[in-house]
Amino acid sequence: IIPHDFIDFTPQYCGQLAPGAVISMREPFCPDLREALWQRSRRFAADKATRVFNRAVHATVEGPRFETAAEVAALARLGGDIISQTVTPEVYLAREVGACFATVEMVLNYAEGVRPEWDFDLLRAIVREGAEELGGVALDALAALPAEITCSCASHRQVGPVCTPAAGEPA
Repeated sequence: IIPHDFIDFTPQYCGQLAPGAVISMREPFCPDLREALWQRSRRFAADKATRVFNRAVHATVEGPRFETAAEVAALARLGGDIISQTVTPEVYLAREVGACFATVEMVLNYAEGVRPEWDFDLLRAIVREGAEELGGVALDALAALPAEITCSCASHRQVGPVCTPAAGEPA
């Protein structure tokens, strides 16, 4: 799954790499990197007889626990398609420094209340098996990116309308 957007349900992110700046989240994930991940993931999925999706809203929650069935249902009603404990604050930090960022995620379990039961040992085995393969997808996608940057990721950080950097700090 290659999400196109996210909802953050973790405690407020307070650390700023660039005080006085605001970051645009209109397009939180790099479109060029998402496209490269999509193309490589499709080839990977075809070889594995599995599916890949290039649009999803990622709901980020606080760990280290799994969600309750009621939380899963509430997150789905709010628009979350997938739930995990990753993506934030990484997406914020990438935007603050003008870096391209995207994520490709594999489904490990179907969340509490979606499937009657799941096996933690099976979950561990899926992670061990899939980590290397998913890492290969990511590396192939990075290698497929053009040398010339065409996205606008570097321009998502701007000096805020009410925030002014302190003397000597970059805007």
